[in-house]
Amino acid sequence: MKPQSLDHLRAVVAVYRAGSMSEAARWLGLSQPTVSAHLRSVEDQLGIRLFDRESARLVPTAAAHELARTAGAHVDALDELLYPSLADARAAVLRVGGAAEFLREVVAPSLPRLLANVEASVSLRFGLAEELLEALAAGELDVVVSAVRPHGKTIRALHLFDEDFLLVGAPSWRPSSSGDALVELERIPLIAYAGHLPIVRRYWRTVFDRRPDALTVAAIVPDLVAIRSSLLAGAGMSVLPGYLVRRELEQGTLAVLHEPAYAPLNSVYVALRRGAEATEPAVERFAAALVELVKSRPVR
Repeated sequence: MKPQSLDHLRAVVAVYRAGSMSEAARWLGLSQPTVSAHLRSVEDQLGIRLFDRESARLVPTAAAHELARTAGAHVDALDELLYPSLADARAAVLRVGGAAEFLREVVAPSLPRLLANVEASVSLRFGLAEELLEALAAGELDVVVSAVRPHGKTIRALHLFDEDFLLVGAPSWRPSSSGDALVELERIPLIAYAGHLPIVRRYWRTVFDRRPDALTVAAIVPDLVAIRSSLLAGAGMSVLPGYLVRRELEQGTLAVLHEPAYAPLNSVYVALRRGAEATEPAVERFAAALVELVKSRPVR
């Protein structure tokens, strides 16, 4: 089999990371037809399809994920050596992944501070931790905020903070001081993130040492910010990260419905590819700024 051209592999990796032919062409300083031709050449030679088209996006196949994972770092290393201008163009966009609610509530409002010493623009990507960590390892992202501790030799993790989980609802749902608090709580409608109650189940077992079987689920809402909105409207109670309701608690529009001696905690990390401190200083500076930001504001 004829060896693949570096230009062709670079085009595949760029399309994988950019998610579109036009953005990849912009990164590489090539025309879209040229990038498309490079991509077709690799697909034809390997006899596989690398991307499916969905609306305006190109969605990587399993083969594309594997190719990006195995070839991406090598293409980057060669570009650093042979074509520093290409590496500079990629570094001009800092790709940050994380849970949608954390990026919306903490990162997005603080972008001026986070980017003050970073010579790059930022592109935010919402998603689940496992999926985002895979994208980080493949070179598709530069920084991931993860509630799952990253593993593997290629990923480095910095502890960011311990998020606490609070049982909250409108003040009108507060249990009376004279009754059985648990019995009263179990009568409040529950707004859940998922049908198997992942967050609520952990809270109930940690705090009350029992399963939440007596609760009545009023709604399943797979978005924590939307759950907060429903609670503000008086729909019931839920368990949410403290950083997501801190402002509402201070304003009195939401209330903590139960204050346990020990609330459930979950460690949150900033994940980077190893070696970023030497090869990607903008990534390292952004991660350091995020750690400092969280230290200086009440995220928990």
